[in-house]
Order: sequence, then C-alpha cells, then structure tokens
Amino acid sequence: RPDEGEYGFSWYMQKLTIPTSDIEHDQISPSIYVKLYPNPFNPELNISWSIDYDVDEVDISVYNTKGQKLKNWIRDSSQGSLTWNGENSNGNKCSSGLYYIKINSGKESSISKTILLK
Repeated sequence: RPDEGEYGFSWYMQKLTIPTSDIEHDQISPSIYVKLYPNPFNPELNISWSIDYDVDEVDISVYNTKGQKLKNWIRDSSQGSLTWNGENSNGNKCSSGLYYIKINSGKESSISKTILLK
C-alpha cells in the first residue's frame, strides 16, 4: 500500500533447459514396453506390456497420487494385456484423476501415467 512506504520488486528470468530423448512415450524402461489405451479413459483402461526377457512373474499395480496401491494383478507371462475397470481392490469406483500403472518384472520396473475422466 502506498501509505505504508515504498515497495520494490526485483524480477529476473532464468533459462530452463528441458532434456529430450529419442525414447517413445510408451517406452519407459529399456526392456519393458507399456501401452495404456485409451488415455484418458472412462470407464475402462487397457494395459498391455511386453518385456524383452523371460520372467516367472509380472506384478501390475495401480497407484493414486498419494502413493496408495489401489489394485494389483499378478501374471506369469512376459507379455500380455488386461483391463482395469476403474475400481479399487474393494470394488469401489475410483474418482476422476491421475493414476500410475506400475509394471514390475522382479528385475526392473516401469511406471506410466493415466487419467480417469468421468
């Protein structure tokens, strides 16, 4: 406020460089390929994965932005697909928002983002 004295603000700009790469959007890990479609989704999300090496078990999990695990599947194939219906493990519908799909092969993991829109 002018009656309380003078205030001065200093503004400065900083150059920000964002690195880019030749990796495709769906290729997060060098050996794990993940496809989420449609993205954003409503009411179902198709999750497909392919791992470049043989695995005994693949753990597929859905997390919310708080890091809470909402749903989990175990598969015994290095490639496959499944459908998430937007429900948690208790059968309750998840709200609109950002979710993370984690594919864990035991050797490495891949995390992809998806959006549930209602």
